[in-house]
Formats: sequence, structure tokens, C-alpha cells
Amino acid sequence: MPKPDDDDVMRSHMPPDGPYEPPRGNLTPGPPPFVFEQLSPEQQAMADARNRSRARVMALLLGAFVILIFGIAFVKIKAGTMH
Repeated sequence: MPKPDDDDVMRSHMPPDGPYEPPRGNLTPGPPPFVFEQLSPEQQAMADARNRSRARVMALLLGAFVILIFGIAFVKIKAGTMH
């Protein structure tokens, strides 16, 4: 029996009618996807400022979490209770 090539292996996993074709068009309700280039310069500036402030808050929260974890580890090591 000949060894199947890559095309035969791929065809063996397809349904008998052929490859699955996803339906055309946008199936999700709601507005179209967000496109950043469609904003006016003022709106872009506002969006940039909002993203910077959100990034700053996330950085502060992550830093506080890291300090908390290090603090807990330090206290546990000082107390001698590693488990």
C-alpha cells in the first residue's frame, strides 16, 4: 500500500462535501469594529490620554501587587514559616 502524501492526509479530515466555508458577512449584532483612523484629531488625543491614564493605573496596581507579594514573602521568611 502506498504511503499517503500530505494532501491525502489533509483530505481525510475534511467532510465529504468539501472544506468548511464560514458564512459570509458580519454575524455579530452591533456597530462595526472600531477603526482608530476614523477619529478626528481631537478624539484621537482624548483616546490617547484615556489610554495613558488607564495604563498608568494598571502599572500602579501591578507595582502594588508585586510589593505586597514581596512583603508577604519577607514576613514569612522572618517568621520562619515557609509552609
